[in-house]
Amino acid sequence: MDTKNNYELILVLAPDRSTDEQEKIIKEIESNITASKGELNCTDTWGDRKLAYVIKNYEEGFYVLINFDIAPDKIKDLEKNIILERSIIRHICTKTELGYKKFDYEQMVKDDKKYIADKKANKTEDLKSTSQTTKIGKIVESQTKKEEKKEKKESSNDPVDKDFEKKLQDIIDGEI
Repeated sequence: MDTKNNYELILVLAPDRSTDEQEKIIKEIESNITASKGELNCTDTWGDRKLAYVIKNYEEGFYVLINFDIAPDKIKDLEKNIILERSIIRHICTKTELGYKKFDYEQMVKDDKKYIADKKANKTEDLKSTSQTTKIGKIVESQTKKEEKKEKKESSNDPVDKDFEKKLQDIIDGEI
């Protein structure tokens, strides 16, 4: 029995193809995988994206990620079929150690907001279990801080601030 490895295949399709043509190409690649006794795990359509550089006179491409398990000796045949398809302007197939986990942006933002709320409440539980500290988490945290500063400034009834704002407005209006 052949052992199967997990692979990720990223395809960049020509953006000038219709949606039906793009779906047909994706289904064809998926059927090639299953015909080679592979198992599809996930097909994730990323859609149209700007390319980093022009490829075959295209500035944009339609991205698709396919994750599958297949015997290593079947990969060359699969790549030959991909190369023959003219609508695919780039592809890369890599072996992965772990399976594919679909990225869920909304859930990550919710987890990060919960992490920040827990951090503010000074909870002693392990905060790493609720969320990872990510770039997005840091962005959410900085936005929260900005909102708090704005609320604090709006709620401030300090007469010095009002006097300062009045003088500043007089300077702007040219009265001083």
